Amino acid sequence: MDCSRDRKIEESVDRYIKQHDLDLRREYSEGVYHVSDLIGFNNSLDGICYRQAYFKYRMPESEFNRERAGIFEMGRTLELKLGEDLLPKAGYEIVEKQPTVEHTFKGTHRDIKLVGHIDFVVTRPPDPTRFVAEIKSVRWDNREMFQNYCKENSDPKKVGYDEDSYPKPPNALQCSIYSWLKELYGKLIYISKSDLSCRGWDITPNINDLELIKHRADRLDGYLFNNQIPTGQANWSCLLDTNRPKSYCEYFNSCRELGKYMPKPKCHGYCKKCKLIIAENMLRTNPEGYLICFKCGNRIARQYK
Repeated sequence: MDCSRDRKIEESVDRYIKQHDLDLRREYSEGVYHVSDLIGFNNSLDGICYRQAYFKYRMPESEFNRERAGIFEMGRTLELKLGEDLLPKAGYEIVEKQPTVEHTFKGTHRDIKLVGHIDFVVTRPPDPTRFVAEIKSVRWDNREMFQNYCKENSDPKKVGYDEDSYPKPPNALQCSIYSWLKELYGKLIYISKSDLSCRGWDITPNINDLELIKHRADRLDGYLFNNQIPTGQANWSCLLDTNRPKSYCEYFNSCRELGKYMPKPKCHGYCKKCKLIIAENMLRTNPEGYLICFKCGNRIARQYK
């Protein structure tokens, strides 16, 4: 068998990936903010990196991070494909695919528009009630890690865990906002990339979730309106929070040059195997940057205070 590399197709795919990433960045315009960029990493008022969000609007053509683009693009493609294939098999009828929702409100400096892109709107015949369905793909090495991921927001002081615990707060927040804007209830579905294990939750929309995002949008708009670069906030995507050997933030180099980071949010860990609450100063990471228990070495959930 003879084989040779096809340089033309490699170059074509490379050009497409870079152009597609650039096209996504060029969608940003001040005063119009994507809900997904305001979700952040926890549900506090300061639970996002305003500097990263600021750079998306002021430096849309800056640093191209191939690994980050690959992770998010493949994850997004997988989520939509799995949704299209699995939802009908689970008895749901897809009514809308990737509908857009918008919400305009008066900000401090100008009118602000929030834009969101929902995965699916579904019904479960014969019931005509419609729901927002958000699909999230996650990768864990085995079923136990996937279950632990689903329990990250649980209270570690409670005795006994079950598989019906809570999803990650930012994921639930995003689904709640989309559901509120669509005036529907929501369903949040996790699918494991490792073995297609599934977890699902019913999400009841809450006006307070929308108010949180409006607060973040208005604050970001203020930074842009006043040409003020915000302070960086350490989070999962940059080296400051995970101690990974590389960063998933495309603005990491520019951010590092500016300095002035906010401290990492205080957090603790919980090891299900040892039934142990682990203080922040005792948290350890493995070479891949994941939190592990200092006693047994198992991966553990991070919980922000």
